[in-house]
Amino acid sequence: MEDQPTTEVFTWDAYIQDLLPLCAVKAEEFRLLGYEEVTAFDVLECVQGTMKGNLALHQVVAAIFGLSPGKFMNYLTMNAYKGNLG
Repeated sequence: MEDQPTTEVFTWDAYIQDLLPLCAVKAEEFRLLGYEEVTAFDVLECVQGTMKGNLALHQVVAAIFGLSPGKFMNYLTMNAYKGNLG
């Protein structure tokens, strides 16, 4: 019998310190595009708020690097309408 690869369940808390530098890179990209107030935490909250279900780490990393300014602004707008910004 061959050993089956184990799949580790992704938890945000376990990887938050590893993901924040990636979010900082994306926030810097947005600042270069004119979105001056974006922080790494804003990017992380956006990705957390839009991803659901069982995730793999590579999916989260891809979501961070694939986040477009339009998706980010849509997330902020929807949360503003819901009163979740603060």
